[in-house]
Amino acid sequence: MHRMRRPIALLSFALLWSGLTAHAARADLLPSPGGQSYPDIAGGVGGTQSYVFDPVTQMGTFQVTSSPFVFMTGPNANQEFLISPTSGGDRSQTLSLSLDSAGHLVSGGSNTFSIYGSTNVNGTSFSGLLLQATATSFGAQGGTDASFNVGMTVTGGALQSQFGPVAFLEMHTLPTASFNGTFNQSFSSSLICSNIVGYDSISPTPAPEASPIVLLLTAGGFWFASRARRKIAARFGRES
Repeated sequence: MHRMRRPIALLSFALLWSGLTAHAARADLLPSPGGQSYPDIAGGVGGTQSYVFDPVTQMGTFQVTSSPFVFMTGPNANQEFLISPTSGGDRSQTLSLSLDSAGHLVSGGSNTFSIYGSTNVNGTSFSGLLLQATATSFGAQGGTDASFNVGMTVTGGALQSQFGPVAFLEMHTLPTASFNGTFNQSFSSSLICSNIVGYDSISPTPAPEASPIVLLLTAGGFWFASRARRKIAARFGRES
């Protein structure tokens, strides 16, 4: 009996350890906060994502570079406002995160988000740094439909009052992404779309009264951005 218990105990330990280490290298998507889904900045079309893992420090740097296209204050066409480059040609959306081998944010690391561009909302112009935030949580899902999301605290930018103190970023990648769900190795991907949503807006923008807004984006960017928003909203079960 004693001889049989030892192999069984060793096997049980091995299975337990295997389960723990497999879990340790993975992160799950964050649950959507739900509720209000505006304001929203849609973009990410053609953006790039990279994750570089250092096996010595057991930490990695997760970065996303893309472009914002549309600022939306509500579900109607007359609540959609084109984001164009600044006078200096800057229209960008960047995210930089420090993660451990389990895909968790590293406290004190570079966990920043920013959006630059120009937009005119109901006659009021905003240009330069539109939104700045610090990441507070991170989630991911690997496979052919790889996705990432980030909870953030809004810290600045011309649209800070529109978003309020809390924002939620969602990113969806092309099926060619090399992300298998683990963070103990490097990977990269291309974005289909992204949305950053203010769930606790303290100064919502009122909708203008009537005329339809026509947004012309290079290479059909607006169409992609609107389609992207609908796709992500459906995926995460948000109201639109």
